[in-house]
Amino acid sequence: MMMLGVSMNKTGELKLNDKNKLPDYAWRFVEHWEGGSKITNNPLDRGGVTKYGVSQKAYPFLNIAALTQQQAADIYYRDYWLKSSCENLKPFMRLMVFNAAVNMGAVASKKLLQKTIGLKGDDIDGIVGGQTLAAISAYKSSPSTFVTWYATNQVLRYLNIIDRRRSQEVFKKGWIRRTFDAVFKTGQNVTPN
Repeated sequence: MMMLGVSMNKTGELKLNDKNKLPDYAWRFVEHWEGGSKITNNPLDRGGVTKYGVSQKAYPFLNIAALTQQQAADIYYRDYWLKSSCENLKPFMRLMVFNAAVNMGAVASKKLLQKTIGLKGDDIDGIVGGQTLAAISAYKSSPSTFVTWYATNQVLRYLNIIDRRRSQEVFKKGWIRRTFDAVFKTGQNVTPN
């Protein structure tokens, strides 16, 4: 399988070409919050066996126990950074959207983006196309306003998930702490543009 400069064989080995790379600040953030190289298998986590936050459920052909740090970073770049359109976002938007993509999926993270930048109704579709790109370009509120509202929308979505699946309440504190760590790290890693 070949996609966006990334090749993957049937055993799940990945190779990313040199010009495509997850930014270091994004990797450091996700590696910290996803547990690094520790292999986990929390029965309440629907992903099953996990390493670097990469789950057996999401990647059934990948040998999770043998997953390397580089392979995990390549997966995060291809399946979360690119799929959540981070390369098209203003710098202060990137970590918030990437973090949400890792934790709740790229479509959900893009819908939160669309809601936060003021799109409404059917325009909140999880697709970063012409209308969303125009809204990003026209976005004039401060980076702190964006980050605050994005985090608020993200936490509200977590609470909605917990209302629907009470078993997920065990993750609430961690999800909220992670969201606000992204707020803090956003302030450390970008200059407003």
